[in-house]
Amino acid sequence: GYGDCKECSSIVCARRSRNGYKVNPAFVVRGSIYQDNENLLPSLNFNHAILLAVSKNGHKYWLDTTNFVSMARDIFPDISARNALVIDHKNSRLEKIPAVSIERSKIIEKKIISDHDSFLKFDSNYSLIGIKAIGLTGMELTTSKKAIEEMILKYFSGEINFFDEKLHIPDLTSRIVRDIDLKFTYKIGKNLLKTNLGSGFPLTSINAQWMQIFLNYSHENINSAFLSEPYTYENVIILKDFEADNLSSLELDINNKWFSIKRELKKLGKDVEIKETLILKESFITPFDYNHKDFQEIQNNIKENILNSAIIGVFAD
Repeated sequence: GYGDCKECSSIVCARRSRNGYKVNPAFVVRGSIYQDNENLLPSLNFNHAILLAVSKNGHKYWLDTTNFVSMARDIFPDISARNALVIDHKNSRLEKIPAVSIERSKIIEKKIISDHDSFLKFDSNYSLIGIKAIGLTGMELTTSKKAIEEMILKYFSGEINFFDEKLHIPDLTSRIVRDIDLKFTYKIGKNLLKTNLGSGFPLTSINAQWMQIFLNYSHENINSAFLSEPYTYENVIILKDFEADNLSSLELDINNKWFSIKRELKKLGKDVEIKETLILKESFITPFDYNHKDFQEIQNNIKENILNSAIIGVFAD
């Protein structure tokens, strides 16, 4: 309830201070969508109490005592990259909380897709690194395992009509955020594009919700648009026994102030490997960004190379 964060911070502050840490309460604006403007005077409209703990060797930990989960190694995204008012009887001050590390907010996916006459089989492995593991951490304390399995399959596969699914998920009863590995297989009816040159496999794995926001942003927008917290997504797809030519025409290398995307394709014996890396670097688009000389070219790049591209080939018998 209201006030819990102040009470919990006070209790933990007293206990930590006895264990060799210098601990001070701090106030911050908590919220996932936060845009800092260094041209304005610092805001003192804080809504949350947290702690700044400094170890004997000077390492800083920003601790939120009222979160459902516990994480000391990384910064929670709803308090990251903004000023906090640190309360110290000798030196109260505004101090900037570090931004979330892109390397510590990462999804790694490997997917093997094979053709079986009337259906496609998917063998998938996911690793949720750092910040990306927060959502599943402790979920079994509030949600049944069956419901979690259904949610994971629908969310990570992007499918709803799968069958013969098998999952391996770790224990999700701990509230301590650790990297999470997921393994699952499932089958779906063939939903490939039909073309005069063979089957078309859409290259939309790196299509993210924020890309639609990016595409829809225009000169009519007078406010900034929130895309997402910065993160890294690494994806490898193996198309088993898939024959395709001219793979280099689908390779991609985009790098701008907001994001970078790299796609590489190559033949591995009878298979085709598609390797993609996406890094979102900025959380916001501003009205000033639309006037950036490359902005509309970037929008066209997303349409042509991510939303409207496919690899055409044939699954060998």
